[in-house]
Amino acid sequence: MSYGFHTHQADSLLKMAGKPSHWFMCGIHASHHALLLLGHVVDKNDMLKLPTWQEKYGVHKYTEMGLECERVIEILRHFGGTATNISSRNRHVLKRAIDRHLNNGHAVILGVAQDTHWAALGGIPASDEYVWIDSADPQLTGSMSWSELESWIDSDEGDTPVDLVEAIAVSMSGARAASRSMVPHLNIICDALSDDRNMANYWGDYLQDADRLFDYPLARDTIEAKVFLETNEQAILQSLRILEDYDEELLRYIYTNLKTVADYHSLSLPRKYEREAIASTALLLNLRRDYYPA
Repeated sequence: MSYGFHTHQADSLLKMAGKPSHWFMCGIHASHHALLLLGHVVDKNDMLKLPTWQEKYGVHKYTEMGLECERVIEILRHFGGTATNISSRNRHVLKRAIDRHLNNGHAVILGVAQDTHWAALGGIPASDEYVWIDSADPQLTGSMSWSELESWIDSDEGDTPVDLVEAIAVSMSGARAASRSMVPHLNIICDALSDDRNMANYWGDYLQDADRLFDYPLARDTIEAKVFLETNEQAILQSLRILEDYDEELLRYIYTNLKTVADYHSLSLPRKYEREAIASTALLLNLRRDYYPA
């Protein structure tokens, strides 16, 4: 579950038991979510093992667990991301920068609540709809207009508006980086992520499994992974009926989630490997059916 979209901060608030440090890790969680939106799977626990600002530089910072902007950028780069500081004192300049990066399929990490919290942004803002993912919100994800987003930036018990709004644009490099980003599609899937928490929590696990099935060299003659899975669904599921503890409902649930994740990250398969992929998908479902929750 450390690979998916999660509400670990919100959950920790309910079970803090004298461990408030759980609350001050929003920079790690937002970085993890931003990379996952780009189709880059990282174990959040590996991110949490990185040294704090004090451990790294010997200097205590109030937000060292939430992480300063510079440290968030370092962490993103450490795990393979390209991070650009787009912080600004001018809200119009900030909005244009955020819109440009979102329209290019990049994720954005935004400082909100008077620069005391980080959240990830995605979606296409053409309709003035910014989709957020926040590990400190029990809802996990939702959407806001720009004016609502500004209120979130400034909100903290009536304090004055923030002068410098901190924001980081996150992207990946590589031949498939643009197509793997689900940022342009987040408006469509955000409700499903909020409603089906098992799919959200295991999104990165499903993506890793999809990559195992569809990670072939680039080719000219390809078929979309979603089309491949739709076309061969019955054949693949029927091949598993020989299992003694065959659970069609569970297998269809896993299969549907696998198809959804492969679709939102625009995975594809060279047609010459279709027969091989049918066998591989059936084997993967058999091996992973006890791992995923229904």
